[in-house]
Amino acid sequence: MGNRAILIFSCDNYADIWPVCVEYFFRQWPDCKLPVYLLTNEKVYDDPRVTSLCVGPDTTWSENAIKALEKIPETQILTLFDDLIFERRVDNEKIMHFFDRAEQEHMDYLRLNPTPAPDVVLDDEIGRVKVGMIYRPSCVYTIWKKDVLLDILDPKENAWEFEVYGPERSDAYENWYAARKWNLPFINLIVKRKYFPDSYRRAKEMGIELPKTREVMSAEDMATYRKQARKERFMYRFIPKRYQRKFQQWGHKK
Repeated sequence: MGNRAILIFSCDNYADIWPVCVEYFFRQWPDCKLPVYLLTNEKVYDDPRVTSLCVGPDTTWSENAIKALEKIPETQILTLFDDLIFERRVDNEKIMHFFDRAEQEHMDYLRLNPTPAPDVVLDDEIGRVKVGMIYRPSCVYTIWKKDVLLDILDPKENAWEFEVYGPERSDAYENWYAARKWNLPFINLIVKRKYFPDSYRRAKEMGIELPKTREVMSAEDMATYRKQARKERFMYRFIPKRYQRKFQQWGHKK
């Protein structure tokens, strides 16, 4: 396990959520033995279980990510985000199994949830993600070869731009895979800097005490969110997969 690590993407603007992020990470994954790194700007989170990677003043999401990755000695990295909370206990043996598969089968990328699902089924666990597919380099619960992630990051891009334009750069790599089943179910606490209502209620049900530093999304916020969600559903339902990436880029020009 000496060449493996976990990187939590964050920034100082989300420091209020770090206690929840770290506490529930280890509550749901108590037998995690991997180094856990937290990307920050200038603040240090005081918890011996994590190492803060201070990258300096906030510039872009991608530039921050590059600086953090360059500080990490390990070469196989599981990436996640600060506002995602495991919904159930993590099966450590299963996650280590996926690390082993990724290493032994020379995978550049292995997404641990079907978000989206793979395009070509290989076995009961995983499938291949074709070149040209939308959301190909999602960083949500993904095992990466560190050098591959560094190669496809563009320091000028924010997180959304990476999601939209990063897939084209990922097409240079064919060893791209995704799980067929949900191995790390989660709740997404924050959308557009506010608590997502359903996630807020679910967190309360789980006994998670959320900081009162953020608002819950308003009805107006939710209307905007649902409009975007309808656009996504339209794309998935009516636009052939080979055209979805161009449609997405058309709607989110740099």
